[in-house]
Amino acid sequence: HNYCFVHNGQTVGIIHSKSGSSIHLFLRRDMPLSSIRSAVHFIASKFPGPKTLFGDILSIRTFEKFSGERSLSVKNFITMEIYRPWLCPRLVYSGSMPSPDMASQLLPLQIQYEIEEVGACASEINRGRVLAVLKRKMMRGEISAVFEGMLPVAMAGVNARYENICQIGSVYVVPSCRRKGYGITIVSYHLLQLFKRYERVLLFVNTTNRPAYSLYKKIGFRDTGMLMQANF
Repeated sequence: HNYCFVHNGQTVGIIHSKSGSSIHLFLRRDMPLSSIRSAVHFIASKFPGPKTLFGDILSIRTFEKFSGERSLSVKNFITMEIYRPWLCPRLVYSGSMPSPDMASQLLPLQIQYEIEEVGACASEINRGRVLAVLKRKMMRGEISAVFEGMLPVAMAGVNARYENICQIGSVYVVPSCRRKGYGITIVSYHLLQLFKRYERVLLFVNTTNRPAYSLYKKIGFRDTGMLMQANF
């Protein structure tokens, strides 16, 4: 579901939510006070109860200030981007784009990514739904992987796309293979495939994940801003 807040014919804020508990929120810095109060009231009434807000820091703090609700926990993310000329790929191993019939092999990696990086509860993950999403992404050529023998040890995907821009996500390396070159290989390979279709690639990395941040910098990503995830 998508919603926008309009003032004098101009969009001053947007909301996107696939569920009532996970919400993307972005408000313009020059948003009038009256519009802010209306937006906060709409969110509180449309999405009552526990919820997670994701957006720029000012938008999240604005909601917190005017709603009277207090965030229980917060994660901060660095936004990064890369263009093809900036890319410095390092392929220590061989990468591939697995076919949809291999989705079940990558399912454990996707689930672990959602638990470790997204903060999902293992008991609440719908394996069938995750598998279906994986298959659709693989049909679109949006999943890359590195295999050791028949076993996948690293993967990367695409979370969103718009015209000539895409955002990568689901970058995951199994614990036993970390710091051995698999991470930089999967991201490098994935970008080489994506730049055949897109001109610009974005990602978000948790500020506490310094190894991942360092890896992205080595490949050529540059910082562009900050985002926040807050649980209410």
